[in-house]
Amino acid sequence: MAINQLFKTKPLFEDINNIFLLISIDLNGLNKKNSFILKDLKDHEIEKNYVLINEILDKYYLPCKKRIYLDNLNYKKIITILRQLVKLYNLKIQSINKYNNGNKHILYIIKPIINNNNKKKINCIISFD
Repeated sequence: MAINQLFKTKPLFEDINNIFLLISIDLNGLNKKNSFILKDLKDHEIEKNYVLINEILDKYYLPCKKRIYLDNLNYKKIITILRQLVKLYNLKIQSINKYNNGNKHILYIIKPIINNNNKKKINCIISFD
């Protein structure tokens, strides 16, 4: 039985953290560094680790989703995969456009998901005539 539409089983936090460590982000210490840009992926030569990422995630993805996400990995797919993985552990990756010396960069920030359940419960009856 799948846990959601993407994964057969929930990936271990250690496996997810190992993938993030490839770009020098430790999910256990998000207070130190919690953001990256596409240039960080290129600087850490993440494309050399595509095989390792594929081996780690192969056992977790549903077979039909493996073909979509794990075949022919590129930077865009890696970011999508990272978003999917952190969501399982109540984190999200938010993207913000930043400009530096006239160059546009997308800054990806890892943040905890905050559930705002501040809805007031109203006890009422609605009738339609």
